[in-house]
Amino acid sequence: MNYLTIREAMKIYRVSENTIRRWLEEKRIKGVQIGRKWLVEPTESVLNSQILETTIANALKDFANELLDSCTYTNRVDELEFRTAEFEIQVDIYAKQIVNLISLKEGEK
Repeated sequence: MNYLTIREAMKIYRVSENTIRRWLEEKRIKGVQIGRKWLVEPTESVLNSQILETTIANALKDFANELLDSCTYTNRVDELEFRTAEFEIQVDIYAKQIVNLISLKEGEK
């Protein structure tokens, strides 16, 4: 299990340090105290969200780099326009997948 620091938990949950500490005290989230420091156990939905965000970000970065490389290599404007259109299609596909995954998550609750 990969635990989160308080700072990491703050970023993921988008709340203050005091809120994270209060949630730990109230047992709204699980954590482990080591000395004076806390480590937060991420929930399954947080882990899934992190995996989803990382996967999408990496895929978009890879595609953008491929686009840039191919256009730099060919040095052709028409190629750039074609690749840009292809990139926009891929972004739409990823956006629809995100919406579907969010809908599935909402259905689980």
